[in-house]
Amino acid sequence: MGSLNIYQDILPTLNMYSGLKPCYNKNNQSSDDINSEIETIQKQINYDINHLNDGLIKRVLNLLFTLFLIPTISN
Repeated sequence: MGSLNIYQDILPTLNMYSGLKPCYNKNNQSSDDINSEIETIQKQINYDINHLNDGLIKRVLNLLFTLFLIPTISN
């Protein structure tokens, strides 16, 4: 049976977005570069959230199938 702990899916991806803060610390980087980097990160976050939702839905369905099928099989 799958775990419903979604944090194990979220935590490994948090490091991917840690580059946002140093982006502002670069004196020679233009605001256009910063805006395009932020836009790219936002797109990646949206993609990851959608992917996470798909995984969570599959886990919940697996749990429900398991809960309903085990009593049926044992009878």
